[in-house]
Amino acid sequence: MRAILPALEADVVLYRNYIYSEDAPLAIPIRAYGGLADPNVTRTHLDAWAEQTTVGFAVRTFPGGHFYLTCDPEAFLQALRSDLLND
Repeated sequence: MRAILPALEADVVLYRNYIYSEDAPLAIPIRAYGGLADPNVTRTHLDAWAEQTTVGFAVRTFPGGHFYLTCDPEAFLQALRSDLLND
């Protein structure tokens, strides 16, 4: 818990205090990743990232909730690897 708790606390602070400020879209590809069962970050939230780029955008979803990475880390790493090599 000592190793994980600081990251969790930082995640909560960011989530609770972040205020979006509109700016010009970026000229870089964006990939949005999320858990299919995440009650806080929905597909609509992930799709909204498309507005932040003028080039390629894609959404990838994985089994699990907010911490979907723990359900199948290899599937996530394969998707990330593919996205990094193809962009």
